[in-house]
Amino acid sequence: MRTVAETDPTPSPAPASEVRLVPTPDEERVSAALQRRREQRTPAQREAIADAVARYGDDPDRALQAIAEGTHPLQRDLDAAALERSQRLAAAGNALDAMAARSE
Repeated sequence: MRTVAETDPTPSPAPASEVRLVPTPDEERVSAALQRRREQRTPAQREAIADAVARYGDDPDRALQAIAEGTHPLQRDLDAAALERSQRLAAAGNALDAMAARSE
């Protein structure tokens, strides 16, 4: 006599603890590039990132607002032209978010 497992052609899914996602070659390249960028950060950049995380955490709206106001920690070392560009881009992002919210 055969067991149900032997006669049932439907395989059982592996337990979640045994499921491993295998990155694609593109994902591996992106991951490696991001790691290289992290390693190239200056101490000032690391400090600014830590400050931004402490201030804004996982709140992209607050971070974007700070960029629009020119007060985000990552803007500390920008020259006047780069600061203005970053503020314009953040303001445009805020405007797009507001338009999307109105259309919902």
